[in-house]
Amino acid sequence: MTSAVRTRVLITAICLLAILSLDVWIHGSKAAALFSRMHLHALHALEHPFWDSEPYATGIDSYLAGRSPYTLDDLNNPLPFAYPPVFVWAGAALAHLFPATWGWRLYIAVNLGSILVLECALAWLLLGAVRRRQWVALACMTPLCSIMSTVFLSGNIHVVWYAAALLAAIPAIRRRQWGWFYAVAFLAGVNQPIFLVLLLFPIFAGRRQYFPAAGAVLATGAVYLGERLFVPEMYSRFQASIANHLAASHDFGQGVFGIAAVLLARVHVSSTRPAVAIQLAFAAAVYFTLLWLRGRIPVNDRRWWALLALAIVLINPRIMPYDAALGLIPSIYFFLYALRPRWQAAIVLPVALASVALHSIVGFTLVLLTAFCVGVWQAAGERVFEGPMVGEEETAGKVAVSA
Repeated sequence: MTSAVRTRVLITAICLLAILSLDVWIHGSKAAALFSRMHLHALHALEHPFWDSEPYATGIDSYLAGRSPYTLDDLNNPLPFAYPPVFVWAGAALAHLFPATWGWRLYIAVNLGSILVLECALAWLLLGAVRRRQWVALACMTPLCSIMSTVFLSGNIHVVWYAAALLAAIPAIRRRQWGWFYAVAFLAGVNQPIFLVLLLFPIFAGRRQYFPAAGAVLATGAVYLGERLFVPEMYSRFQASIANHLAASHDFGQGVFGIAAVLLARVHVSSTRPAVAIQLAFAAAVYFTLLWLRGRIPVNDRRWWALLALAIVLINPRIMPYDAALGLIPSIYFFLYALRPRWQAAIVLPVALASVALHSIVGFTLVLLTAFCVGVWQAAGERVFEGPMVGEEETAGKVAVSA
């Protein structure tokens, strides 16, 4: 095993241990007990992990029993089923293939495996060449990983789609074959439209991908239009379920839109239109920033991939912990490699401690935005950053040897 490979293995193990934070260990007994006697109808009663799996089970079971999967009369339900009809149909088909008892265990296993694949693959890709003098800085960033306890315990399907997109990006990056990635983006998009933001990756990491990306958007829109035309009652209940949930819980997430909506509500602005305008302006700023940087960074540069991952998360108007998980390793990457050591102490540690002190995804949104700004600043060529990024030393060494 070469030194570079040993370093990659070591850093991947360090990241994995950091991700498996204290909260996961504390709740491990509950998770093991639930996994051994999976019965999703009693999840909240057991105060168990994998709480986001309950709406899936409730909605699919109601549909199989001949009832509507959308309950509109229980406005106090903190986790109503709010996925489109195609999700119900796909879930019902899988329910016929897999018995409920071990079928849900399989889902939880796939969910947890997807989290490990997502974070370890990103760590292997972006943090594989860390040097010894950077290990202290890496240790200072481990508080950022505290968010992963919620990701591990929620059981949300978002991480499955993110992991699938990451795996599908491998042939796209290596051989410029984007078919699998578009398939994943389409399947994720027909379950939740926000996943269409994944199309930023082929648009900016590929060449001449605007038309294929537009085709994926149109195909996804056609599915929603078909649901509205052919199952209008079911589709209207789906929309009403989302509206009722947001009206009752005000759970707008902790992205720019969610933060703006909460702050405006505190000054007695009940309309969400200003928050929508702020979100659109922010998304446009991120998009045009990427457009401006596109000619400055090669499309096969890992700095570019990390910036795109952060942009995909930040443009999401409703960032949740399982969405922010996609930006964890890219954030550490920029903090670790882009900043001089004294700036790591001045910027990274306060931001990491703030994210923990806030005890909220709001703190991690601050982390993501700070990391994105650091990456943009480095790409723009500011002198505050030290020399070449990771991987560039290897390229320079190869050029020197060949010369």
